[in-house]
Amino acid sequence: MIDLKSDLQKRLGRVQSAMAERGIGTLIAFYGAQHNMLRTDPILLLADFRVMGPGALVIRTTGEPTLIISPPWDLARAKETTPLSDVRAVEESKLADAIAEAVGNLPKPLALVGREVMPLGFSRDLYHALGNEPVDGGDVIKATISTRTEIEIDRITQAAKIADEGFRVLTEAVEVGMREYELAAILDTTMQ
Repeated sequence: MIDLKSDLQKRLGRVQSAMAERGIGTLIAFYGAQHNMLRTDPILLLADFRVMGPGALVIRTTGEPTLIISPPWDLARAKETTPLSDVRAVEESKLADAIAEAVGNLPKPLALVGREVMPLGFSRDLYHALGNEPVDGGDVIKATISTRTEIEIDRITQAAKIADEGFRVLTEAVEVGMREYELAAILDTTMQ
């Protein structure tokens, strides 16, 4: 059986290999906490942590990444949830400076994942704090998600079972004249 930490190391290893192939020294993976099933959350993928506010993962070509989250009150949950050891929390207004501090003297060039979900004001603050605009690194993450690890496959299988059970209950419970909130309550209870 594979544990979560070694599973994350496999995922991170794929990203670090892709970084090396592209000549990227450090990758900043930003996510704005606006969850969308059509968009990959790089923090969830590589830290196994779902952010409550904007956050970033600073990934080196070797070693463990640094997770920076907001809001600060979520730090205890982050440290309990993710197997990463370098976890920091800041106010959202200080996130750009915290990312720049974490990048510090790490290898260049810098690349950025998540530019498409980044608010314009924040991107300006980040580029100013970094001293330049990082190159686009979105393809690094996209190239690595085509291969799934054992834990990811187990989670996908479990999610499919939950969805199947929800659909089965939906087809049995729905009646003409039923209110939407009544059906939603039945589905929510079943799927929980």
